[in-house]
Amino acid sequence: MENVKTPIVAIIGRPNVGKSTLFNRILGKRIAVTDNKPGVTRDRNFSLANWRGKSFYLVDTGGYIPTAGEGIELLVKRQAELAVDSAKLLLFVLDGKDGLTPLDEDITTALRRHAEKVILLVNKIDNEREERNAAEFARLGMGEALPVSSIHGRSIGELLDLVVEKLPEEEAPPDETGGIKVAVVGRQNVGKSSLVNKLLGEERVIVHELPGTTRDPIDSHISHKGRRLTLIDTAGLKKKSRIADEADLYSTFRSLSAIDRCDVALILLSSVEPISVQDMKIASLSEEAGKPAMLIINKWDLAAGADKDDYRRIIRTRMPTLSYLPVFFASALTGYGVNELLQRIIGLHDAAKNALTTSELTKCLEKAFKKYGPPAAKAKRPPRFYYATQTSTTPPTFLAFVNEPKSIGEGYRRYLIGNIREEFGFEGVPVILKFRRSE
Repeated sequence: MENVKTPIVAIIGRPNVGKSTLFNRILGKRIAVTDNKPGVTRDRNFSLANWRGKSFYLVDTGGYIPTAGEGIELLVKRQAELAVDSAKLLLFVLDGKDGLTPLDEDITTALRRHAEKVILLVNKIDNEREERNAAEFARLGMGEALPVSSIHGRSIGELLDLVVEKLPEEEAPPDETGGIKVAVVGRQNVGKSSLVNKLLGEERVIVHELPGTTRDPIDSHISHKGRRLTLIDTAGLKKKSRIADEADLYSTFRSLSAIDRCDVALILLSSVEPISVQDMKIASLSEEAGKPAMLIINKWDLAAGADKDDYRRIIRTRMPTLSYLPVFFASALTGYGVNELLQRIIGLHDAAKNALTTSELTKCLEKAFKKYGPPAAKAKRPPRFYYATQTSTTPPTFLAFVNEPKSIGEGYRRYLIGNIREEFGFEGVPVILKFRRSE
């Protein structure tokens, strides 16, 4: 996969060896469906993971049967094979309680050409006594197997250390334009290609009413008031249950990679369709990647009689954690709002690079602490703020020094971020605020 900065780590194995449980354990939350019935995970599940400062996309795959020739098993096989080809590392999971099976050997044969990126895991090894069960898997000839327990978390830290050790160093793709890379993302048929064409002023991208016309991201270049922009039109992100073939899965990976390599993300929603869970998931991808973003309500010409403020309230209700994203109304068909959009993109990009002095940041947070202090019930002693400094940009990251970091709850952290965002113009920009103890 070209242009991918953040590597992919795929979990592979036959049905019912605990792949989804491992996926959840690594991420620290229950994202994938887990069940003791074989074949529950039939489509891909993926999420951005981080360990010791290194990020990667973790992909959970369905039960891999290399000999499958028809039906859902063939579809799962094709999706698993695409994940294998796209990944930088493969976590090949085996069942330590079942022992080595003929299907494990078939998968080993299929993975032989990828042997250099395989990490062999023997799952369901719950104690030291059971570790001897992992010895028989050496017969596969894929190197030494690491005994783990997905359910109990045994040796998961050791596994993640091995993953980040083997992953290549992240390298940003070369910037050939010197400009701002803008990813246009959203569900299918919300008008992404039409909006790109309107911004370009020409029919550069194929537009068709059939959802999914755009398979791969398409880069187009444009200048606006002396600034160069690269517009990345992406395939529509589908619900995972609707990823019907390997081409759609590939498009999903490419859409994620477009967000990963962009400077600004435009998240398109349709004014004539209700806000869906998938809309919210797509919007959250930009925050996970730390990218400035804005919500574009497209097809506004079709929203007869709709009130913009009412629509904003609906969005804030459905996406409360993303309330910092600006909401912009446009029509790719009529051109409504399009001229202003380019300037807004440039403003978002520049805001993310804004660097604050320690003095002005400290004054802002001092004022916020005096106006509304942290809930006293959570503090062992009265919370006290000393000073704050900025440690990086894109996304803006700040470090605040306090006497009791544990007294700062998530709600109060968001309150402080809101003050920073409002005072320094970080609307649409993810802001990271960390705390460190100081006396």
